[in-house]
Amino acid sequence: MSDTLLAAIVGAVAGIITGSIGSLFAPWANYGVEKRKQRLAHRRELVAKWRIMLSRLINDPEPGVILGRALLQETDYMSLKPHLSTFIIERIKSATRSTERVGGPISTDIYRHLIEEVNKIEKKWKLV
Repeated sequence: MSDTLLAAIVGAVAGIITGSIGSLFAPWANYGVEKRKQRLAHRRELVAKWRIMLSRLINDPEPGVILGRALLQETDYMSLKPHLSTFIIERIKSATRSTERVGGPISTDIYRHLIEEVNKIEKKWKLV
């Protein structure tokens, strides 16, 4: 076999191997990028929902509503709860047993803590 023919065969085999690897790697890399984009979009959506929920509860409460009880009825609170510290969860539980209405010192304190928690989550997720 001549050196030219051997070089052509080695080149062809190398081309086939690198082409195959490239065709397998490109979709995998694209999948990773898309997965990160979707996770980021989902997290932004969650934070926006949490902020809307908190704003609605504190700024537009139903007459005589108790913040702790109102929070437990919110579907968006269920997605926020796993990310909250045990301190704030305990505060909310104790507020459900309270008779204080929205706007009182306990509910205002809980609201402030919830906003701080959402801000921490947002920073942790690198959305800001």
